[in-house]
Amino acid sequence: MRIGMIMSVPFPPGEGIGFYVWHLARNLTQLGHGVQIITRGNVGPTRREVVEGIPVWWVRFWPTYPLHVHLHSLFVDKLVRQLEPEIDLFHLHSPWSNIPARSAPPWSLFTA
Repeated sequence: MRIGMIMSVPFPPGEGIGFYVWHLARNLTQLGHGVQIITRGNVGPTRREVVEGIPVWWVRFWPTYPLHVHLHSLFVDKLVRQLEPEIDLFHLHSPWSNIPARSAPPWSLFTA
């Protein structure tokens, strides 16, 4: 299965939900699944790097309260649409992202 994990905390994680997502992604990869992590970046453009064999996407993020949630969600949604052909399932670990809108069924969605 090809899984996209969306989290709102910075990467690499030090604790909490980020730590959970990172270890879950590593274990799912060891079981043969393809995992990509979508996480919070900075004001620069979205970038991708492979970390221990797992693609990690840092999505543009501006810490401008209260607009940061809406702005970040727009950038995450844009990346989700780009990755749609590569992802079978999205696993959300973020209150800052909308449920990804998929253009064509079938699709699955889990939230944590």
